Amino acid sequence: MNIKWKAIFSIMSITLVIWAALVYFIYQQGQKDLNRVVEARITSARDIAATMETGIYPSYQKRIRSLVNTETSPARRQMVQAFHERDKAKLLQVSKPFLNVLRNESPDFTSFAWVLPDNTAFLRVHRPELTGDDIGEMRPDIVAANTTKKQVSAYAISGVGLGYHVSQPVYWQGEYCGVVQWGIGISKMVDLLQERLKAPTAILIEEEKARYIKQYNIPYPIKKVTGYAIIAADPDAFPVGNPNIDWEIERSWHDTQDKHFAMVRLLALPDLNQQPTGYLIAKLDLSEEYIAVKARFWTVLATTSLLLLVIFVLLYTNFNHLLKEIFTLNRSLEQRVKERSAELQKSRDEWVAMFNAIPDMVTIQDKNMAITAANKAVYDFFQASEQELIGKHCYELFHHRNQRCPGCTKNECYDRGESYQKTIYSEKLKRVFQVTAAPIQKSGEEQDSFVQIIQDVTEKKELEDDLIQAQKMEAIGTLAGGIAHDFNNILSAIIGYATMARMREEEGSRLARDLDSILKASNRAADLVKQILTFSRKDASSEELFQPHLLLAEVSKMLRSSIPTTINIESNVDPNSGWIEASQVRIHQVIMNLCTNAAQAIGNAKGTLTIELKQQQVRREEITESDVVPGDFICLSVSDTGSGMDSETMERIFDPYFTTKTGEQGTGLGLAVVHGIVRELRGFIRVNSAPGQGTRFDIYLPKADIQVETTDHDNEEIYLPTGTEKILVVDDEEAITEITVETLKELGYQVTGMQDSSRALEELRQHPDRYALLISDQTMPEITGKELAAELRQLNPSIPVLLCTGYSADLQEQGPLPENIKKVMAKPLPLPELATTVREVLDAAD
Repeated sequence: MNIKWKAIFSIMSITLVIWAALVYFIYQQGQKDLNRVVEARITSARDIAATMETGIYPSYQKRIRSLVNTETSPARRQMVQAFHERDKAKLLQVSKPFLNVLRNESPDFTSFAWVLPDNTAFLRVHRPELTGDDIGEMRPDIVAANTTKKQVSAYAISGVGLGYHVSQPVYWQGEYCGVVQWGIGISKMVDLLQERLKAPTAILIEEEKARYIKQYNIPYPIKKVTGYAIIAADPDAFPVGNPNIDWEIERSWHDTQDKHFAMVRLLALPDLNQQPTGYLIAKLDLSEEYIAVKARFWTVLATTSLLLLVIFVLLYTNFNHLLKEIFTLNRSLEQRVKERSAELQKSRDEWVAMFNAIPDMVTIQDKNMAITAANKAVYDFFQASEQELIGKHCYELFHHRNQRCPGCTKNECYDRGESYQKTIYSEKLKRVFQVTAAPIQKSGEEQDSFVQIIQDVTEKKELEDDLIQAQKMEAIGTLAGGIAHDFNNILSAIIGYATMARMREEEGSRLARDLDSILKASNRAADLVKQILTFSRKDASSEELFQPHLLLAEVSKMLRSSIPTTINIESNVDPNSGWIEASQVRIHQVIMNLCTNAAQAIGNAKGTLTIELKQQQVRREEITESDVVPGDFICLSVSDTGSGMDSETMERIFDPYFTTKTGEQGTGLGLAVVHGIVRELRGFIRVNSAPGQGTRFDIYLPKADIQVETTDHDNEEIYLPTGTEKILVVDDEEAITEITVETLKELGYQVTGMQDSSRALEELRQHPDRYALLISDQTMPEITGKELAAELRQLNPSIPVLLCTGYSADLQEQGPLPENIKKVMAKPLPLPELATTVREVLDAAD
């Protein structure tokens, strides 16, 4: 066989295969078109059946409910009363006219019955001679109506055939009497449906259910088929014994020599439990559709066969020209393949370059999480070669595990095909990573891999944690400022009155001692306010040089009286530990908070609380904090034999919003306060603890390089300066106004006190030259002290102002003060300081 016939044979073989595939496709398409036409025909028939059902039967539900409404008609009232009194003769008499009306309206109206609560037929109006039988087994819908005492409607089978039945509960003057039941046959709907569809229509019922039906009660004969009974006006249209008809399925084909039929279930007729009692079926003639599809197929087959013959003739007559064209196309194709291969290689090189240029670590992993590709950032981070990384698993690299980590979200990415983002911490690498992963879905292929982008966010996470901590501290600071303002006003009155009372009392009396105790407690409360403001960084704290072992002695006395006697306090204090520069109030707070926490950790059990103080040199390698300088430190240690802590609790003990305490034990701010004070003093804290093994806190504070000799000023006599000038005192707190006025009057001044800042301004406007000094609170409802001073400066700039505040940050946030405010005093106002300051301001004004 020469090349010509080889080529023709090859081309014709391929063409024949294509032709056969085309013919098969056209045949299949014709079958699909036929199925669409059939489905459309069947759907239309079912829609018609459903529409007819909806239009015929639901109206009977309303009418039967109206039948037993005794208020609408005397006749209906008589009927219900007769049923209640079990007067069968009267009930038949008044019910018969209603039955006649209903049958005149519809010949399909088959039954009208009154049923007792025990499901016994009391009266069949349509057949009065049948009475007293229990119809519960045959009619579950009537049983349901008697049980629920609600209207029940459903298709049901009775002696008069398959019909739509409505059962309505009956009451007489609130007493339940039983059920009235109507039955409507469906033969009319079958006839109408057959007329609309122009196709034989019938009722299909399971043979077992059809045994209740009496042939003499129905208009059409019953015909039995395999497992079913058919009730149809034209029973011969539904053949018996045809093996091609499966009555169990929705649609079955029935063909004769020249006809094609579809036996279709149009509408299920549900019973009380929504299970089919029977079906409306139709025999649809689809012969025209079959003939049209068959004709189209043979037309296409003839056309394509002729085309195949034409192709053979053309090939035979034009082979040489065709062969030349094939060679030319082959060379062109080879050139295009080379060009496309070069473009593909260039694209791959560009992709690899971009892949490696990404600064974040990027890996591509298969469904088993094994790495199949990685960019340069991954190799650089792990200092590994391609041979060392490819094939490794994600959990091996980052967590040194031999299986997937708990909570791994690979399922979301690979199994569910969803992208995810998660922050992880690697114990192996001691780093925090932001991991983003997304599935790789290749067009037309099953997903088999996903891409994972890993970003080292350790430094970012640390900055975020610092920011969150700062925001929490700022929130607490705002709360602290509000507490300080109100508390200082209260303390001003307490300290003022106690001071005045003490001045009038003789030294050594019992009242004098009580007043001294009040003043000491009040001053400690004032110190507490300063501690709150210091913690919130809203107020400056005064630092001084002191020896911490002296403060520890005072704290130990106080501690012994405040913790249970079951706790043994041990002290190991070096009196030569040195000096520190800090606020004694704040260090006192650090010690008390640590000791209180230790005592609460021990609880009511027996235990030991140990306090140690020593000097210690700290080297650079022992410090992890960036702002701590190595050198000599004073180490304060507080340890206990209490319950201890786990690692998760230890990570959060300095969080202001974290506590393991109950509401009665505290708010959990104590350690946050300690942490803030120590860090501000450029010190650091070390904590060692384990569950059941107690806890030890080591506080390292920088040791001061100098020493200071102390002088005892406690016994120095206090001199209180006096005067006779006129002073206006303004404060919205009545107690503060009264005590300030009384104190200044004791010193000889002529004092006027007011609580309303608006009235005070009016007083100054009327008498701008009367007063030598204005003493005003800053925070007042209508006019603030700063605004009052500004108004006074317009009236008389020579009058100085002494401004008092319970919260100094208020003034700092409101800008510069008017020039006539010569002094600002912080509440509470100690008597010596008030007397001295008033005198200084007045003398400076003169």
